[in-house]
Amino acid sequence: MGAPQNIRKKPLDQLKIDEFKRGLENHDLDINNVIIHAPYIINLANNINPNTYLLAKEFLKTEINRSLAIGAKYIVLHPGSGVGT
Repeated sequence: MGAPQNIRKKPLDQLKIDEFKRGLENHDLDINNVIIHAPYIINLANNINPNTYLLAKEFLKTEINRSLAIGAKYIVLHPGSGVGT
């Protein structure tokens, strides 16, 4: 779904979701054991710069929707830095 260091992501319709699910099935892997790692760029703890917080909030929504689209139930999220607060 993309490297956790950036926010450039392919649109959902370009993801190979069916192929991914077949791969899980072919290797006897359970989607319930898949954990998505949210991008490090998400910084919900920053209350100094409202734009940073808004970007984080919107991007987290996008990541949740992407995770749901593939059937993953878990996301690892680092809340970010409070930037000295």
